[in-house]
Amino acid sequence: MELLKALSVRSQEQLLQRSFVPEAIATVASSPDGSFLAAGGVSGTLHLWELASGCLLHSWAAHYKSTTALLFVDGASLLISGSEDTLVNVWLLPEVLDPTLQASRPAFAPSTPLHTWSDHTLSVTALAAGAGGAAAVVASASLDQTIKLHRLSDGQLLRSVALPAAIHDLAIDAGEQLMFAACGDGVIYEVPLMPIATPNDFAHHEPGHSCYGALQGHSRPVTCVALASLSTSGSAFADVLVSGSEDGTVRVWDLQSRQPIQVLQASDKTAVTSVCVVRSSHRGDGAGAPTAKNGASASSSASSSGPWRLQPLAPLSKYAEMNGAQHSWRDPPIVVDGSVQFSSIVSGAL
Repeated sequence: MELLKALSVRSQEQLLQRSFVPEAIATVASSPDGSFLAAGGVSGTLHLWELASGCLLHSWAAHYKSTTALLFVDGASLLISGSEDTLVNVWLLPEVLDPTLQASRPAFAPSTPLHTWSDHTLSVTALAAGAGGAAAVVASASLDQTIKLHRLSDGQLLRSVALPAAIHDLAIDAGEQLMFAACGDGVIYEVPLMPIATPNDFAHHEPGHSCYGALQGHSRPVTCVALASLSTSGSAFADVLVSGSEDGTVRVWDLQSRQPIQVLQASDKTAVTSVCVVRSSHRGDGAGAPTAKNGASASSSASSSGPWRLQPLAPLSKYAEMNGAQHSWRDPPIVVDGSVQFSSIVSGAL
């Protein structure tokens, strides 16, 4: 049974919603404004929901193998997908969702991507994009130990970076000057996106003429990285890097000294597979916005003295053109009172 669960880290009742989905899901991503949820299935099919209604807007065949990475770019107008089939596809969502184009295609017929990049030789593992919206630089990482940088506007390959180990995750800073790669040898490699002034600026290596620094401390493969700012001014520029590893630790690295300033470890040393940094909201008058216990900002419309309340979340529909709030996995109720034959009731309900 294929389920997708919505969880809350800000309430005692963590399970918000349980939805039955068309297939087993390998990866999910939400648009920056929280309007849409995209999910990549193990079959290579992409599914897109409207979160306010739970409506499944469209499902389309995007890859030949399981989807491994999803990324929204330029708000919710572009969706980028990576897969075990080594391909990276860029989807123009207004075109994918155009009902006139959908009507001319059979159900689940392949949509045409805006760009298809086939530069990797093994499974794509991570996607990241810089600023610039539709003109941004997109980085894709792979188990083939390379990072490919493409210009989103025309799809041109700008650069290829070779690293000593398989890459599991990527992060690009807001200024598009540095890129951090979480690798299978337990090292986080720091790749400059801008020209380096002197060779001594970084520890360097030259597979494919690439220079990079190395953040070492994890004893097992690094699985995830995320950039964060400790500034209370709400700056978008990061001053720390957070990394998780199969060694069961989460490390916080100072980007000035390149040294870990905090190490968190689970009591059972369970492998860390994902990290997400939630930034607190601060107002100009010095009064902090209502926050939950974990420091996540509450809705701006919440009262400063009232409790933080969850916004309604509709269950996701399993089939297209069906409202998720109708619980698409449930059949209509049938009441048998003996006045008519049971077979007639069943046939009438089908």
